[in-house]
Amino acid sequence: MRSPVVSSLFLVMVLCGCSPDASIHDFQKVKVGMTEEEVKKIMSVDADGNMYLDKTPLYFSYIIDGEYWTIEFQKGIVAEKHKREGPLF
Repeated sequence: MRSPVVSSLFLVMVLCGCSPDASIHDFQKVKVGMTEEEVKKIMSVDADGNMYLDKTPLYFSYIIDGEYWTIEFQKGIVAEKHKREGPLF
């Protein structure tokens, strides 16, 4: 039997569309030209790694199904996204 706390947390995650892990399906929805906020909304989880210059994102990196994926930004806008061979961090 699940505890009420676990059941409530699961319900909140389902209702808000939150996922405990990034998915390749969400990664594919990210397009060149999107803003940082648009990317965060689509990915729905914090990046496993990131780098900022002042408050402007340079990249977000995610581990999806054991593979490393990066979204690169220029001037706060998605410039490129790709799979990489290993971690940046």
